Amino acid sequence: VPYMQDYSSDCTAVASILMLFAGKRDAVIHCGDTTVKPLTAETDLYFNRFITHPPFLNYSTKEQHSGSAGSRNFLYSGIVPPNDRWLFVRNALTRLKEDGVGVALVPISVLSRESDAYASTRKCLVWDGFIDSVIELPTGVVGSINTKWSIVVFRKDGQRKSIYMLDLSRKN
Repeated sequence: VPYMQDYSSDCTAVASILMLFAGKRDAVIHCGDTTVKPLTAETDLYFNRFITHPPFLNYSTKEQHSGSAGSRNFLYSGIVPPNDRWLFVRNALTRLKEDGVGVALVPISVLSRESDAYASTRKCLVWDGFIDSVIELPTGVVGSINTKWSIVVFRKDGQRKSIYMLDLSRKN
């Protein structure tokens, strides 16, 4: 059963229509902030797969995030600040089954050039073996023309001793 959540009511409406066209009438689609009230808040759901495109470029919310220390909704709670740009990924990894796979679309800056406050999350994700692959995309493929993006593949089993990296950002 597909579970989807987006802050935009337009996006959730389009997702609902697309799921109907795909024959997935049992899809659960909610409008809301995943970091404030995740789909898993009322149930104890764990997922085989996740795909996320966190709001890195226009990150803001009117509500307080629940990623505080001790929260079971967020990986590494208490180690990193709740407003860490990796918050969506930390939330998704927490709800991923042990043999699950996740994919996130992230700007290159979040992988390497963000402030030291976010470096602790990156370090934990690498050392704990959650990052499987990083695929760098050409400039302008996603959203902003001047921003480079990467596709990051996560595996929950934590068995990684190396990270596969593919640079598709070069011409030809």
